[in-house]
Amino acid sequence: TIYIRSRNDANAMHNLRNTPTPFAASPSTRGYTIRVCTDKDCLLDGAADAISMASSLAPATCKVEACGCLGPCGGGPNIQVKDGEGKAVKDGRPGKSSYYLFKGINSAEEVASMYSFVTGKEVGTGRLAEEKVMSTRGPLDLDRTTRIALQRLLYVLVALFLKTADEKGTWDVVGGEVVENSYAAGAVAVFVASQFMGTGSKANGG
Repeated sequence: TIYIRSRNDANAMHNLRNTPTPFAASPSTRGYTIRVCTDKDCLLDGAADAISMASSLAPATCKVEACGCLGPCGGGPNIQVKDGEGKAVKDGRPGKSSYYLFKGINSAEEVASMYSFVTGKEVGTGRLAEEKVMSTRGPLDLDRTTRIALQRLLYVLVALFLKTADEKGTWDVVGGEVVENSYAAGAVAVFVASQFMGTGSKANGG
């Protein structure tokens, strides 16, 4: 089992998306596909450790692979489980979201709980009993959902610049002083800044 701890290794983890991780099942007994998100946000939340734990604890009926963004970002690592027919399995564990995504799989205990629910058989944590994922998310590492919300707020600010200029009938007067193209410059500056919020993802939830 290899644990990748450094944020500098994040880009390398993206290569896992096209390389299924090792699993114990033979082709005739692979009943479930365990898809671990390795996009930016989940990597920060410890997806490298999660995929390693999922591989180590996988029952014979499960195969583990990396994938791109599964949708709701933040509070990961997120995992999607698909049955033999390719249908997503809902997380129906007590106290969970009942969503078609297993969110916050951040420890060996969570991985074992997921497998136990999906397979209907008790799956233990074994030697990984105390293992938890290593999150590298810092205070400025906002999740994608939050970044999208902030970007939308910046768009509102752009609209306020334009609305104010329209109401005043000028792009140049601020507080009674003439500042050439002030509202236009402000709107452009805020809009450009909004494009650096990092809201994109390589969605792969299909």
